[in-house]
Formats: sequence, structure tokens, C-alpha cells
Amino acid sequence: MRARRRLAVRSVRSLQLSYLQHRTFAVRVDDALSTARPICAGVPQGSVLGPVLYTLYTSDLPTPPRVEKAIYADDTMLFTRSRWRDVMRPRLQSACNLLEEWATNWRIRFNPAKTQGSDLSVENGLLIYRMYIRPLIDYACEVWGNAARTHLQRLQSLQNKILRRVFHVHPQFPHQYLHEAAEEPEVLQRHQEIARRFYEKATMSTNPLIRGLGEEPDPHDRYRRPIALLAR
Repeated sequence: MRARRRLAVRSVRSLQLSYLQHRTFAVRVDDALSTARPICAGVPQGSVLGPVLYTLYTSDLPTPPRVEKAIYADDTMLFTRSRWRDVMRPRLQSACNLLEEWATNWRIRFNPAKTQGSDLSVENGLLIYRMYIRPLIDYACEVWGNAARTHLQRLQSLQNKILRRVFHVHPQFPHQYLHEAAEEPEVLQRHQEIARRFYEKATMSTNPLIRGLGEEPDPHDRYRRPIALLAR
């Protein structure tokens, strides 16, 4: 068993070395092909093993205290939290200095044109909410949107809380003004609009089962159908 493990480790190591060493590249323009040149750093783009090796290579990317990092593929974000910008700026600058030193040691070059900093303004806060949180609130609401109002109110309360944080107002600030300022409808109104578009498309389907979803519910039906959301 030990011999097999050793053989497996050696095989993996040999595979990695063959992948990283003695690589060359050439450039073709129309019918002209350049001579082959050695690749001194990096891995072939579009490969399966490349992202794994890149993740391992950058796994020790440093950050100072109270600064966090988020990495997706070759994009890296550094962020911190504070009520005062004068507190956040030195933290982020310290993180950038560490990152620059680390990149120099490991021969990684950052693209200044794609590097920028920003604070969580109202616009950015609304953008984050609409991109990452609101889709979770609205997911499949055409099906479950006719749930009890007490359940739906929890989602509305969540949206109210998020808007108050985005606008940096008191927790008791009336949410109606926040929805107007953000041009954001309340949860029930948004769900009704999503459901309306969904059931309008359903009535045009060639499938009779799907087409039946858009039919008006029987008022004497003991079971509440999802389309009843539109009648609220």
C-alpha cells in the first residue's frame, strides 16, 4: 500500500512538472508563424489544471488585521468596514503595500488599469442589493408568492432593513420614503409584476398544462393557486 502511495505521489509530481516545464509559445499572424520561444512564467490559458495551480500559487496572499479579501479566478478584492473613511484608508493602504511586496517576491504583475477603490455609497449599496440579495428574495415567487401575508412580511422587513442600512438612516425611519428614493417597489408589488409577466407568457404556451397555469382560479376552489397572487 505504501509503495502504491509513493508511486501515485511521484506520478502526480511528474505530471505537474511536465505541465510546467519546457513550455514554448509561438505567434501566428495570417500565414506567418514566429519561432518558438520559451515560457518562463505562467501556465497555458484555457487549461483545466491552470486555475487549480493559480489558486495554490496565490493561497498565501497576505492581508493586515481587519482587512478581508475575496478572490474569484484572477480577480481579487480587499475590503474593510468602519464608519469613518479616515480609518478605512490606512487599513487598505497597508493591505495594498503588503500585496505589492508579495507580488514582487512571487513575480506577479497587477494591471493598474483594472485596479480601483470605492466606498459603499448609496449607489453601490443598491447595486449590491439588486445583484445579490434581491434575486434570492424573488426566486420562484410566481409559485410561492401567494403564501400567508405573515411570511411575506418577513421578506418586506428584510428589504426595509437593508434600505435603511444603505441610506445610513435610523432604524425607525419610515421605509416608504426609502423605497421612493431608491425607486424600489415593495416586495408584494414586485412579486405581482413578476407573476403577471410569467402568467401572461404561460397563456401563450402550446402546452395545455402550462397554459392552464394562467387561467383565472375558481373562487370556490378550496386550494389557493399561485396565480391568486395577482388578486392581492
